[in-house]
Formats: sequence, structure tokens, C-alpha cells
Amino acid sequence: MPTLLASVHAQIKSRAKLFSDSWASDYSVPPNTRVSPYDAAFPGTLPRLNPQCVELGVRTALALDANVHRQSAFDRKHYFYADLPSGYQITQHYAPFATGGGLKLDNDNAFVGIKQIQLEQDTGKSTFDPLQGLSSIDLNRAGTGLMEIVSEPDMRSPEEAGAYVHSKGASDGNMEQGSLRCDVNVSVNRKGARLGTRCEIKNLNSVKFMMVAITAEAYRHIEMLERGEVVPQETRGFNEASAETYTLRSKEDAPDYRYMPDPNLPPLLLDEAYIDTIRRTMPELPPATRARLIA
Repeated sequence: MPTLLASVHAQIKSRAKLFSDSWASDYSVPPNTRVSPYDAAFPGTLPRLNPQCVELGVRTALALDANVHRQSAFDRKHYFYADLPSGYQITQHYAPFATGGGLKLDNDNAFVGIKQIQLEQDTGKSTFDPLQGLSSIDLNRAGTGLMEIVSEPDMRSPEEAGAYVHSKGASDGNMEQGSLRCDVNVSVNRKGARLGTRCEIKNLNSVKFMMVAITAEAYRHIEMLERGEVVPQETRGFNEASAETYTLRSKEDAPDYRYMPDPNLPPLLLDEAYIDTIRRTMPELPPATRARLIA
């Protein structure tokens, strides 16, 4: 049976970006019109944390019954790509602001545990023009606040994974426009046996194609195991036209992100009074509404 773990990257519905006063990205505006000097990584510019992003992150964590930590920290994740002008992404790799909790799915009463929730920056957008052989960079999205919500390996079918992704709510949830993206880890094992080798499928931007990709990857594992082959641990992409996954890189080729504490950002401190204030202003959540109406 397949075992699934999802990492959902959801854009936060805040007016401004995570560390600058620029308005958050909007799919309808012209390219590179919502970019501050900080977003473009001009030398000497410094980050300033947007409190609205923190509040929406805490609301999401409370809705998922997660443990909101009184202290968390920001790290730099280093890699080079054209749509990341600073050469690093600010995230919370070592000390996320929330851990634990979970979500009960509507379809079959399955429960998906949450490992951690962290704040991080989005990247810009790179678009390749095959006719001109050129790539265009739009930095409107660069620096927009994201929540990365990492699940426990509790899902057992593409349908459960689809229901899990559909349930997210502090983002506008528009996968086709890139405001909600998902990475899925797939492994296959016989019932009662230990978990098989895990392969990660990156950057799935549609619930429909995510479910197709999971099915294709699970069948690939099953066919390899039935032939007596070993499934290598690797990162894979998904070809929507052929409905097949393909190798991006092996475990040995995985990049070294050289995580380090961000020297320009102090620890994020949240006192109990702040968290309680947010908790008291939370609306009634769908599970509670459903239980009240059924009772």
C-alpha cells in the first residue's frame, strides 16, 4: 500500500509581503511592478517582519490544533537560481513557529498529523519562451509570505492527499496561479511491513495532477518491486502530458543548502497573551460547525 507525506506551500493572504512593504503578488498586475529594493536584493536593504503574516500563521496553526512555540527563529536556505535574487531563501528550518496538530478528513474520517508549520519567503517566477530561447523573470511574487505545512506520513491514497490539500484556508488556495504548491513523498510497502524507499515529487500545482502523479509513482514502485528491483531514493518531477514521473536528481545529487541562522532577523517571540487574543477571535471552525448542526 502507498504511504504519502505532503509538504504544502501556501501563500499567506496578507496585503504586504513577508519582509517588505511591497504589496503581495497579484496574478493580474504587470510583471515587476510590485518589487521593493529588498525584494530585488539591493545591497544594504534589510528585512522587516510583517506582523499580519505572523498572525495568519498563528491562526492556521491554532485551526490545525498545533502547538505554537513561544520562540522560533529564521534561517537562510542557500541555493542559486535566477528567480531568487538574494541567493538564499529565508525559512524556519531549525526552529519552526508551530509543530504537532492534525486534520481530520471529511471523506473517510482519516486523520493526517502535522509535523511542523513554518514561515518562509516565496521566490520570483521564471517563464521560458521557446521561440526566443529566453527566460523572463518576474519578481512580483518574490518575498511573498508562505506557510510550509509538512504532514506526517499518514495518507494512504491519492484521494486522501487531494482532500488534505483542499482543506487549507489561510491562502486563496489557487494552485493553478501558484499560490498553493505541493511536494509529495511516495513510498510503497506491503501491509504490516516497514515503509519502503521514499521518492519526492516536486512542485505539483493542481490537485488533479497531484492525484495522477501519486498514482503513477505508486504503480512505478509496485512494478519495480515485483521485478525484484530496488527503488532508489530520488527527487522526481511530473510530466502532465504523459502522466508519468521522471528523475530530477538522485539522493547523492541532492543540493547542500548550507542552512544558517539569519543574522538580520532576531528570534520570533510570541507571548501567551498574544496567542490567546488570536484564539478568542477565531471563527467557529468547520468541524465544530458540522458537529453542532448534526447534534
